Order: sequence, then C-alpha cells, then structure tokens
Amino acid sequence: MDFTEFKRKIDGGDADYIYLFEGEEVFLKENAIVALKDKFVAFADLDFVSVDGEDLSIEGILPLVTAFPFMSQKRSVVIREFYPKADVIKGALKDVFTNPSPSTIIAIINSKPHDQLKKQKSVTLVDCRRQTPAVIVKWIKREFLNKSVDIDPDLALKIAEYSLMDMTKIDNEIKKISAYIGNASVVTADDVEAVVSKDSVYHIYKMTDYIGQRNFNKAILIMEELLSSGEAPQKLFSSIYYYYRQIFHVALSPEVSDKELASMLGTMEFVISKIKKQIKYFKLKSLKKAVDTLSELDFQAKSGGVGIDSALMLGVFKIMTE
Repeated sequence: MDFTEFKRKIDGGDADYIYLFEGEEVFLKENAIVALKDKFVAFADLDFVSVDGEDLSIEGILPLVTAFPFMSQKRSVVIREFYPKADVIKGALKDVFTNPSPSTIIAIINSKPHDQLKKQKSVTLVDCRRQTPAVIVKWIKREFLNKSVDIDPDLALKIAEYSLMDMTKIDNEIKKISAYIGNASVVTADDVEAVVSKDSVYHIYKMTDYIGQRNFNKAILIMEELLSSGEAPQKLFSSIYYYYRQIFHVALSPEVSDKELASMLGTMEFVISKIKKQIKYFKLKSLKKAVDTLSELDFQAKSGGVGIDSALMLGVFKIMTE
C-alpha cells in the first residue's frame, strides 16, 4: 500500500489492525502517526502510546497492545525500530499477529526492512520511500491549494529540487512561503528565490554543472556565496570531493539503475538522476583526473602539507583547467 492509499482509508474512517511503515521518508511516517491519532484517538494521554522497540521487552509489549481504549474510538500504539525474530512472532507474540485486537491500532515505524513482519497476514505494509518529483509537485500544489494559494508546477518543482525532494524540508519551505506572501493568492518566482533555502548539495550540483559547461564565473560565484554564508571550507571541500567521486562512479556504471546506484553510493535517486544529466559534460578521463586531484589535496590538507582554504581553491582551479 502506498501512503496516498493509506491516508485515503484513514480519512474514510477505515483502519487495519497492524501497520508497518518502511522507507526513507520520515515526513510520511510522522504524518501517518498524526493521521491515526487525529482520526481515532480522542484522548491522547489515555489512548496513545509511543515506545522504542529496541528498549522494549516482549513482556512489556503485550500489555500495550492488548489494553482497551478508555475514551477513544481506538487505542493507538506506535512502536519504533521493532525487529522481532521469527520464533518470537510465532511464540510469545503469536496471538498479537494471528488475532489482533480490533480496538487497537499498532503502528510499527522501521528504518530498515524486516521480512518476518511483512510475512504476517495481519500486517499492512505502507511504503514510505522517497516520493517521485511528480508526486511531490502534486503534493506541494495541494498544500498551497488548501491555503487558497496557486503555484505553477515549475515553481513547485524548483522548491522540491532546492530541498532535494526531502518532504520535511519542503513542508518547512511551504510554511515559510505562506508566511512571506501573506494574503497573496499566487506564489511567484521572486517569492521562491527570496524565501526558499537551497540545500548545500543542490549548490554543489549547480556549481559542478557550471564547471561542466565551462561557465567558470558562475561556478566561482556559487563557491564564494557558500563561503560568505558561513559554509566551512573543510565541509565545502569534502562535499565537492564526495560529489565528484559520485559522478565518476555513476559514469563507470551506465547500466546500473538509479535506485541501485543510490543505494551503493548512499545518496538519493534524485541526486543520481541529476548526476546522469551532468555526465555528458565530462570525459571519463577528466573525471578520473578530478577525483585523483581532490584525493591528493585531501591527503595534503589532512597531513598539514597545505591549508584547507588553499586546497579548496586549488582543487576547484585544477578541475576547471585540466
């Protein structure tokens, strides 16, 4: 089940007994908890419980999930990071999964997949992976529409890209824009540029894009803006080095899917899709040379052979000229 289907069922007053929320998008997981609480729990102090599954014994779980609601339609129990072994599910918790209480909703919030839970017929899996740009644009438009404000899809996409498709960040930017425009009925490009904070990775992407296009003045301008805004030279150098390593790895793996590359490189599919668009600007040989240059400067900076400010400037200069 995707999150939209889950939300539609909850809004209609229909809930399953046990939910398993998996995926990287924390915003969706936290909104799921809010949706369950708002719809079914009248008195949170009495009928809502949130616990850490890693610190909870099996004996401690049973009273939580078998108790009856006091003053609410249903009792809601949230268990975070809960990975029970197969013998526990079939043993001590067997009755919980084979005969769940109709008056209690159990919401399991996990950051890692857990096959044993997904095998249980009573468990409804809700996919909370990062959403596609198209889905996020629709969500942004809907959020503004709920405030009687219109926004062009291209501007909604720009907000999403500036925030690297992170829905928690985007939600914060929507609130900032709403406060900024006051009673205005339309979000403009000037509003977005004036209010929305660009993620540092987005800055690195644009800087690299300009380098690939040989537009060095704009690339240097971005670097100067980052430094003047308080970005530490060490962090900026590390970000550039890491990003070029990503580009090189993606260039070496043309047949690998965005999802697989994102998992291998510890980044988001959105970033991989952007990198793939940039590859056309670079020859594989120049990418290898850029990574080697940054690697050598990183070693020199860490061993005291050169200051980090010099390493940063020298690294960017060599990338541009080699």
